[in-house]
Amino acid sequence: MAGKIDELMIQTAETAQEVQAMFFTQAKLQLGQLSLYGQYIPASECAGDGWHYAQVGDELLVVVGNATGHGVSAALVTAAAHAILLHKTQEFKERSQPKIDLKEPF
Repeated sequence: MAGKIDELMIQTAETAQEVQAMFFTQAKLQLGQLSLYGQYIPASECAGDGWHYAQVGDELLVVVGNATGHGVSAALVTAAAHAILLHKTQEFKERSQPKIDLKEPF
């Protein structure tokens, strides 16, 4: 029984790590003299770290976040925040004159 639990814990950690890796922008951004890229190296199998960038009209939105803690629970908080960020970024892009206003509630 203990062996099965250990195996399940390993599978859960691997799955969480794969899912979390999808939240990080993989492409390098080049805007004139500005180059933006990053690398993610978790301290444990997964954590609550995240970063994303998006070009919205003439503006560049860069978000770096860290949910407190490590493990699956912190990764789930990051996943929820990432989903909200993608939704709001799409809203900004769909405006007739895209303008990022961080005073608006997310």
